[in-house]
Amino acid sequence: MGADKALLLVDGTALARRVADGLSAGGADPVVAIGGDLAALVALGLTAVPDLHPGEGPLGGILTALAYATERGATTLLVAACDHPDLDGATVGTLLAGLAGAPDDVVVAHARDAQGTIPLLLALRVGPALTAATARFAAGRRSVRALLEAVPAVVVANLDGPPLADADRPTDLRGR
Repeated sequence: MGADKALLLVDGTALARRVADGLSAGGADPVVAIGGDLAALVALGLTAVPDLHPGEGPLGGILTALAYATERGATTLLVAACDHPDLDGATVGTLLAGLAGAPDDVVVAHARDAQGTIPLLLALRVGPALTAATARFAAGRRSVRALLEAVPAVVVANLDGPPLADADRPTDLRGR
């Protein structure tokens, strides 16, 4: 993108703020940004904590979020990348409900669209996810897909359309 995605403006609002608002609308509380330009994220009104594994990819950020959640006694964590400009409360709520309604051994609920799994929009059971993610990370497997392949997961149905779209290229944000 040529710039920090979290700080790119879409309809006058930074992507990180848009995603945080979608998470909050779906019942995620607290919403915490992991890594990036902490001062800029705080200036957007977000709680931001440093990534414990900077430069180690998204699984490192998820490990940081899982550690943060564990320290606070949380049992569920919703992870969303900062590049879902249209993430909304209904989508977040559906993911959380999908995990809550899944059998106890299911560690993650995730979305899938016509192109496949959306790896950075997940609801996780904190304890088992931390164990599995730590093992993958220690083995040098840094992809979120490696985590999804290693744990019982459920795909949450009825998720598609703009709330799942991500912005990977400047053209994904044109006209906004």
